[in-house]
Amino acid sequence: MKTAIVIFTINACRRGLWNEVLDAVARQTFQPDERLVVDSNSQDKTVPIAIEHGWKTTIIRREDFNHGLTRTQILRNLQADGFDSVVFLSQDAILPSPESLGIIIGFLRDNPVAGCFGRQLDTRRHSLGAWQKKCYYPEVSRNQDARRHS
Repeated sequence: MKTAIVIFTINACRRGLWNEVLDAVARQTFQPDERLVVDSNSQDKTVPIAIEHGWKTTIIRREDFNHGLTRTQILRNLQADGFDSVVFLSQDAILPSPESLGIIIGFLRDNPVAGCFGRQLDTRRHSLGAWQKKCYYPEVSRNQDARRHS
């Protein structure tokens, strides 16, 4: 399974987690075939730090960024290059264990699904963001047959 990991960024250094995000990917037991940062003209060191960590980078203008359309274009480009699985991470998502990426890819490989996601946890336990993530990302895994919901 040819796999890419993609992170969309804009000034990722400002929250102070950017190096941790990239280090967590580097520690994964499953390593993707390609690591790509798609940056919206960051004004900090987001891109140079990604390059130092061995990531490919591409820059798009902020006014050209659109969550759905940009994601779709990246997927089409990767598919044309022979990739059959793509993992998107947010710029502040720190993979919690060295097996995290392998678990996601394993699920994609072993199940008839078009996509899956990992649970997001907020490091600020008593914040609105932590409460929202607890509601939207349950502790128990679920698998739904997409054919039943079309």
